[in-house]
Amino acid sequence: MKPNQKSIFILFAKNRAEADMSPYCELFKKNEIPVVYLYSHNDDLLMRGIESYKGFKIKSVDSSIDEVEELGEKFEHKSDGLPPAELDEFMKFVKDAIGSGVARVTASKRLYNQACVVSGHASSSMKDMMRMLERENAEQYNQIKNMMQQQNPITLEINPNHQMIVKLNGVRKIDEEVAKDIANQLFENAQVTAGIIEDPKSMLSRIEKFMGLALDQAMTNKLLDK
Repeated sequence: MKPNQKSIFILFAKNRAEADMSPYCELFKKNEIPVVYLYSHNDDLLMRGIESYKGFKIKSVDSSIDEVEELGEKFEHKSDGLPPAELDEFMKFVKDAIGSGVARVTASKRLYNQACVVSGHASSSMKDMMRMLERENAEQYNQIKNMMQQQNPITLEINPNHQMIVKLNGVRKIDEEVAKDIANQLFENAQVTAGIIEDPKSMLSRIEKFMGLALDQAMTNKLLDK
């Protein structure tokens, strides 16, 4: 552990390969801060429940990164990233495009290789338990779901240095409807990564729309080459 480290950081995943690819670990890897991988729902719920061990707080890697910033390298805005002067306007656009599904959109300080992540949400272990409850008692499920949404509002963290975000900022100025679709797709991709999306089938029609646009562009390029 790092000198002056005050917390033990945990990550729940199905296996090591999934854990190693998690965007939530990017900042920890870069700053050589250890993360405890958990592969059992029971272990995840237990660790979150005990809250501390031998004076160290137990925190999920998708929680606040204030301590991590103190222990390691701070986030830097790149010159080819999203212009700082346009950041607030872009985040408002994304928030409006997604609507009530997200509580707020912020500039992430934890990402290097990924375009965005969600934070502040209930753990995937808790979500899996909720799905079991939904099958057994739909009324109680809806009550607990509403309570969890109030207690765990989702934040979308965008990476201002990622070229997907830079390009999306450009597209919103020329084709707002396409930009809205892409913003929603990025949000749902982030929810899939976090293991909290309830119905991934909702993405299919939008993905097919993107495929159609890509095919149209490919055909146009082919005709221009002739």
